[in-house]
Amino acid sequence: MEIMLYSEINILSVVIMFIIAAESLVIKFDISLKIKLFAASVFLAVAANVLDFLWNISTANYWSIPVPAMWAIDFMYFISFGLSSYFWFLYTETVYRDDYLKKRTYILCAIPLVVLAGLLIVSLLNGCVFYFDENRVYHRGSLFYAQHILSYGYIFVSSVLCLVRAFNKKYFDRKEEFIALASFVIPPVICAVVQAMLQSIPILSVGIMVSYILVFINSLENLISTDTLTEIATRRELLHQLTNGIKSLKADSSLYFLFIDIDNFKHINDTYGHPEGDRALKALAGVLKQVCTETDGFCARYGGDEFAVVIRLEKSRDVSEILKRIYELVEQKGREEGFGFDLSVSIGCSQYESSMVGIQELISRADASMYDRKMHKKNGIKS
Repeated sequence: MEIMLYSEINILSVVIMFIIAAESLVIKFDISLKIKLFAASVFLAVAANVLDFLWNISTANYWSIPVPAMWAIDFMYFISFGLSSYFWFLYTETVYRDDYLKKRTYILCAIPLVVLAGLLIVSLLNGCVFYFDENRVYHRGSLFYAQHILSYGYIFVSSVLCLVRAFNKKYFDRKEEFIALASFVIPPVICAVVQAMLQSIPILSVGIMVSYILVFINSLENLISTDTLTEIATRRELLHQLTNGIKSLKADSSLYFLFIDIDNFKHINDTYGHPEGDRALKALAGVLKQVCTETDGFCARYGGDEFAVVIRLEKSRDVSEILKRIYELVEQKGREEGFGFDLSVSIGCSQYESSMVGIQELISRADASMYDRKMHKKNGIKS
């Protein structure tokens, strides 16, 4: 009964991971290096699960396999899992390095994998990792857990690196992406602890499968660049555009970040209903699209009732003209839509300076400016 449950869970994990790997290759017409590495990692995890299935079928005496074949299956299982972890590490590095890796990176990162293969070959002679006694009974050697360290090491190191990058201000626009990659290690670790207590169920396979599913879902979310309600860009796309805008900023231009928030939005939802609140969001999005068309800017829904605009102006132009234009168009749009309330916004503005530490400081200044604007309105102060 236990072996049947073990096999069913193993087969389910194989099927789901195979689908993830296959879908990752067809999700885009242009297959990048990182997609290839991700698919390779998943396919090799599938191979490891298939070998694990064969191993447990044989050890349960459902299928009699000669000892040399059993040794080969276990050897290939460890190598498959090690390769899967190796390709996972390379995948996270290509995400960090924008789909590029040097050849020496592949070679240096493969050293633990080579050590693992050598250790397994030596184990054939002295049983240091695993061996079979004269009765065909499997035993773990004194260095059995070394293969875990060599394989899992890739995953742990990649998680640590991704976590460090997630909290580096330089990569503020990619923080969520790096946190998602760093979290890959969590389900396998939890499931490994559970499997230590329940050896008869392949919980670890489930943990690895869950990790790949979460990464795949996150990659799909990365492809979504348009907010479905307002039909303008998402926050993720905005941060990407902002980063590129700073990199390509010319000496005769200035870059501004505008933070825009609808006044009393909670009151609008509570009093007039969420459909009216959604209409207000769409109306503001329409205004921002119009302004960005006029000024070659970029607008996005930052979250909730918060919006943002990235705009580059010649140094001879005053950004206050843009702010005035937004205020006027919002008021005009409110009248045209016939709302039962006054549609108004508060705008915070900050200018990019080369002394700033990443884009987080630029956004924080605009946010603080917007908050001051709101406080002035509440206190009846004109600004």
